[in-house]
Amino acid sequence: MATLAVINLRKRAAEAYITGDVITVKSPIQGRVDDEMLSTGELFKPGTALVSVVASRQDEARQQTAQLELEQTRKDIRSTELELDNLVSANQARLRNDLQGAERELFDLEGQEQRYAKQASRYRDLVSVGAVDPDTLAGVEANANSYRQRATNQRRVVSDLRQELQDANSKRKAGSRQLPRSTRRLEMLELEISRINNQLNLLRGKEKKLLELVNANQRRSQFVYTPSFNGLMLSNRIARGSEVNAGEALITVVDCDQLRVEAVFSTNKVKDVRIGDQVKLKMAHQNGDVSGRVISMRGVRGIRALENTDAAQFKATNDDRMRLQIALPADHQASKDCRLGDRVDVEL
Repeated sequence: MATLAVINLRKRAAEAYITGDVITVKSPIQGRVDDEMLSTGELFKPGTALVSVVASRQDEARQQTAQLELEQTRKDIRSTELELDNLVSANQARLRNDLQGAERELFDLEGQEQRYAKQASRYRDLVSVGAVDPDTLAGVEANANSYRQRATNQRRVVSDLRQELQDANSKRKAGSRQLPRSTRRLEMLELEISRINNQLNLLRGKEKKLLELVNANQRRSQFVYTPSFNGLMLSNRIARGSEVNAGEALITVVDCDQLRVEAVFSTNKVKDVRIGDQVKLKMAHQNGDVSGRVISMRGVRGIRALENTDAAQFKATNDDRMRLQIALPADHQASKDCRLGDRVDVEL
């Protein structure tokens, strides 16, 4: 009788099973199943390609059209860049010619200014002795002042041209095809450069959108599911060569690296249990106990089969129960064999 009393005092789970995260893989594209797949119940390693779907012919045609349009747009960009480079080079050559002409004109104006200034200086001395009349001196001085003002204006023109040419050279050296700063009225060549720059910007914007479309189509051109975990093929819904729609379920697998025990206790047996507590697990097909750790606790009433329990199935009951999830040791044999659904004895 004493032995029977000890047994009754033990806090055992009413039911407990090995369960895990079940993953249903759906096709993101419409297409044809291309690769052979594992059969139901087979184990797989990380990096194994479990299913492959290639896009439909309609998607392939759209991809080819977008790719051809992208290539043509890139040809147009190269052609426009070459045209723009030629115009920019022509604009720089014109700026150099304009600067040289402006410097020659400034040299002539400064020469004329100096000549009339010297002549005016001599005439002032002659006017004082009566050799030259004042009206003649006034005319020479007026000419000197006129050339002085024209030379001053021309110096500003030369300075502006030098700054513009320096800015153009700096932009060209930096790889820019933008117009230099200018204080002059835009001429036809500059207007043409501005027009082609705008055209080039439009082409680059088109290239960006087409590239995004091509990349998106490439992602849709083939779908390969390659999990990064050890797992088990639970079900395989399709065969090689079959046509599938976007969103259609292909296969269902379980992550064997994240197996755990799900157990149901009467509420009064777990009132002192806390998350993180260690529990004893007795596995089927294995000698000795295993230590598990409580990772989740949730009260339930009237448990039904498979209610958010993945592969674990529990009998219906009207009693208040507590559902515990218990982590297995990372290197446990149950995980290696992926013994999903095996019964487990759990003792607190």
